[in-house]
Amino acid sequence: MSESKGVEPLPSPEIKPGGTLATPDSLAGGAVAAGEAFPVEEPLGEGEEEVFASNVGSADEVEFDGMVGLLEEVLISDAFQDTQERFCTEHCGVFDDSEELKLEYTELHRQYMDLMEGFIAKECESRRPEWSMERIMKVLSSGNPEEMTGDVFDLLMSLSDIQEFQQLMLSYKHAGDGTGPDLFIG
Repeated sequence: MSESKGVEPLPSPEIKPGGTLATPDSLAGGAVAAGEAFPVEEPLGEGEEEVFASNVGSADEVEFDGMVGLLEEVLISDAFQDTQERFCTEHCGVFDDSEELKLEYTELHRQYMDLMEGFIAKECESRRPEWSMERIMKVLSSGNPEEMTGDVFDLLMSLSDIQEFQQLMLSYKHAGDGTGPDLFIG
């Protein structure tokens, strides 16, 4: 096998005594000072977890982000999904495809909002007792509207929108009678 003239292979990294890594740059005296060594990363122990980001920002921003994370945890939980599915499955037969918002829909929507908001409040307060639902709502409502995007905020806003509720119920009805997509997981 012939080698190309004028091209030298780069030296391979090697472990120096003391558990440090010598890089090709450090060996060649490049961007890193000659002989400078980098620590070799130790494997994580049992129960340790690696942190890739830190809480940078004002205390209010950190609290806002923490509350959004907490809401995400609650909203994607199996318990939340099960609670929503039970209610929708039980009451979806009342709904029809007309655009009329019947009085019956209004009462079911109120029950749904009470159930889901109560569930969210209970779960949030059990996971972070120092954050009451009142506190969470205050912080979220005082946040920057541009930061209030994404699935969490869409779902929270949809809880109070009766037309979204009607569409949700019709989706469950059609999934149950075989005329729509299957919404049931598991």
